[in-house]
Amino acid sequence: MPMSSLIMFRIWIASAVERPGQDRGASLVEYAMLMGLIAVVCIIAVTQLGAAVDTSFGSSGSSLLVAN
Repeated sequence: MPMSSLIMFRIWIASAVERPGQDRGASLVEYAMLMGLIAVVCIIAVTQLGAAVDTSFGSSGSSLLVAN
């Protein structure tokens, strides 16, 4: 009986050891999450920067109209 327990333990350890190439799915999910985060940050930055540029061009345009 102890021999079969030892064999079962070795099989369990062998199955628990990480094998190369088996984490492809996890890597793909991590890259997708990273790309999503980058996209959200870019959208927020462009929105905020767009509002600032709109205000700046609006003031410049008003100044040019007053100067003429």
